[in-house]
Amino acid sequence: MKLFVILSMFASGLSYAEDYLAQTQQLKDHIWVGPQMAREDVEQLKKLGISHVVNFRTQGEMDGLDFNEHDLLNQTAINYLSIPIGKEQGYSPEKLAQFTAFMTAHESEPMLLHCRSGYRANVMYAAWLIQSKNLSPLEAKEKVHAWSDEAVGQLLNQTVDTEE
Repeated sequence: MKLFVILSMFASGLSYAEDYLAQTQQLKDHIWVGPQMAREDVEQLKKLGISHVVNFRTQGEMDGLDFNEHDLLNQTAINYLSIPIGKEQGYSPEKLAQFTAFMTAHESEPMLLHCRSGYRANVMYAAWLIQSKNLSPLEAKEKVHAWSDEAVGQLLNQTVDTEE
């Protein structure tokens, strides 16, 4: 039952300050992917030592929040990068190039990758693994918790097929 509740919160993009990290997924020892955070979640990120947040939500999505994530994170000395992707923004090689430049500079530093639910963040991370770490699509798919052959293919500008 607890897993159902956590998955439901993750899918809905809800955030609860008392345990935001329970809604995230740890991709590496210092890389988490998750849903939109609330203002109150920033302290938990600071305690964890997160130094970077990459947001894949669109500006329209962010306008609906009751706080400015960029300003809030900058006030707490957490670096912020916005790379909007999704159906309206598209999944383009240019967006992957932005993320690759960020990862080249900060790959070993503690970070949170997020969008509304964590889906787009997983997709971007998977495409980066294929392009920059030379993983096969199947290997990359095993490293993330959400996947879309179509979206990853658009980021890489190639056909990706992980059907067995």
